[in-house]
Amino acid sequence: MSQQKTIPERSAIPQHDTWNTADLYPTDQAWQEDFVRLQGLTQQLAEYEGRLGGSATILYDFLTLEQEAGELLVQLMDYAQRRSDEDTRVPEYQAMVGRITTQYVELSQATAFEVPELLRISDQTLDEFYRLEPRLELFRRYLHNIQRRRAHTLSDCEERLLAAAGELAQSPDDIFSKLSDADLTFP
Repeated sequence: MSQQKTIPERSAIPQHDTWNTADLYPTDQAWQEDFVRLQGLTQQLAEYEGRLGGSATILYDFLTLEQEAGELLVQLMDYAQRRSDEDTRVPEYQAMVGRITTQYVELSQATAFEVPELLRISDQTLDEFYRLEPRLELFRRYLHNIQRRRAHTLSDCEERLLAAAGELAQSPDDIFSKLSDADLTFP
C-alpha cells in the first residue's frame, strides 16, 4: 500500500532549505517602494522619445536610466516570483507577479521608440557621440548590435504594437500555471 505524498507547508521546511528573499527585499513594503520607483523611471524614459539623436549626453543619460530600470525590474520580478513560488495559493503574491508583469509591458511600451530612433542615428554621428561622451563606450557593443540589425527592425508604430502584445501573449501560460500548480495532488 502506497502512502499519499504531500507538499509540506513552507513553515515546516528548515530555513536553510528555503530562498532568502530578504536578500532582495527585507519586506513587501520595500518591494512596493521600488515598484513605485520603477514606475517613475518608466515615465522618465518615455520623455526621451524623439530626442535620442539630439546629443551624446542625452543618449548616454537615456541608456544609463534604461539600464537602471532594467536592473530594478529584474530584482522586482525575481522577488515577486520567488514569493509566489513559495505557495501559489497566496493571492497577494500572485497579484504582485501580475503587477510587475504589467509594469514590464508598460516599460516596453514606453521605450518602444528606442530601437527605431537609434537606427536613425548615422554611424558618423555615433562616432562623434563616442568622441564627445566617452562614457558612451560602455554601450558601444549594445549600439553596434542594434545598428547591424537595421534591415530587420520594425518601425516605431510596429515596435509599439509588438510591445503592447507582450502581456497578452503571456496570459495563456500564466493561466495554465496557476490552475495546474495551485491544485496539484500527489498520488
